[in-house]
Parts: sequence; structure tokens; C-alpha cells
Amino acid sequence: MKTIEEVVEMWKVDAETDPINPHHELLNIPKLHCKYSAILSESRLALKKIKNKYLKEKRFWYEYYDGKVCEEELIEKGLEPFRFVLKNNIDFYLDSNDQLISILDKKVYFEELVSLCESILKELNNRTFALNSYIKYTLFLKGVN
Repeated sequence: MKTIEEVVEMWKVDAETDPINPHHELLNIPKLHCKYSAILSESRLALKKIKNKYLKEKRFWYEYYDGKVCEEELIEKGLEPFRFVLKNNIDFYLDSNDQLISILDKKVYFEELVSLCESILKELNNRTFALNSYIKYTLFLKGVN
């Protein structure tokens, strides 16, 4: 799994275009598209896993604060029984739960990674038009129709 920093560094290199050989850049677009599409897919899958993990953990902690977790599960997780809480106060405890906050931080990270990859792919889709325009412009300057 690539990190945001790694993807940014890769894109800094891949975003460079060779103005002398724009046709090489056109031929390179499918490779770059494949590369960043793979990263995007991997990131989306990781994001879905994190979302599912959050939902499972949130359910556990809801039941914990509601006093419905069985004794075996409490022992397994090393927790003491939670004193009774009114149902309308459970959201307060869920919103401040360190484990859930940690999962939400990962979720935000992967959402940002997905967004970064999507913006790179948009730029790659536009690169074809930009390079074609550049080639036409250089031919125009040389007097070639």
C-alpha cells in the first residue's frame, strides 16, 4: 500500500513532460494511467475495509456502553463492565472513544489518498488534449498545416 507521501513523490516525477518529445509522453499516458488506477483501486479497497472495521467496532462499543456485551467478550478484550448509561448519552461516549477515533483517522487518510489518485487520473486524462494542442502549436510555428 502506497502512502500519500509516496504517491505525491511519484507524481512529481511522472508529472514532468518532455517538450522535445511530446509523442513519447503521449505513449506514456496509458502506463501512468494503469499505475495510478492500480493505486486508486488498492486505496478504495483499503477505505472500504476501514469503513467496515469502523462499523463493527462502533457496534461493539455501542453495546458496551449500553451494557449488553457478554462477560466472555469483556474478558477477551480486557474490559471492565461499563456502568449504565442513558441511550441518549451513548453517542457522546462513541464520539470520544479512542479506538473509534483512531479508525476514523485512518478512514480520513484513505479518503484523501483516493481523492489524490482521482485528481492525478483526471490530470492524465487531460494530458492527452494538452499534448495534442502542444504538438499542433509547434507544427503551426514551423509552418506545417
